[in-house]
Amino acid sequence: MMDNIKFREAVLADARTLAEMHLASWRHCYGHLLCKQWLDSPAAQTERIQYWEHALRTGKKRIELAMCGDRPIALSEADRVPDADGEAFLDNLHVLPGWQGQGLGQALLVRLLDALHGKTGARTLALTVVEDNQPARGFYRAKGGHEKAEGVHRYGDGSVLTLLRVEWRDLPVLRADLARAAA
Repeated sequence: MMDNIKFREAVLADARTLAEMHLASWRHCYGHLLCKQWLDSPAAQTERIQYWEHALRTGKKRIELAMCGDRPIALSEADRVPDADGEAFLDNLHVLPGWQGQGLGQALLVRLLDALHGKTGARTLALTVVEDNQPARGFYRAKGGHEKAEGVHRYGDGSVLTLLRVEWRDLPVLRADLARAAA
């Protein structure tokens, strides 16, 4: 299956597609936690398009799409370079429903780690995950991620969801573990 998958960096023209993928992922993962009317609303669409347009214009994040033919099926967004403490932050990792469990999330993580390899001071990878998102938490734990309380996030519908911070403290070890898992 992965033989048919190609990866590419997103461009500004992809903002609407990224927004649609992001909302599809939220509907799948958080549909029981967020207001369905808001998730399906033009306001949510506009907010996500603006988010992705801003991210793409600034160029500070590496935004990558996994493609099956001309169909986008997964995305990642992370720091291009680590911060002063050596941490790279993974803002988004979404695999569309129907494509989950096929190695796309892991492949995007590997590509991110490969892009960070050799960047001065890259030592840690971190992200936040919604506490009630058990499938994502299980995925990150299976990859050796360590969780701790992080706070909350207010979504556009007014919902407030509890977040956990997930981190990996040794990027070479994470990369080696992911390579072993893929073999």
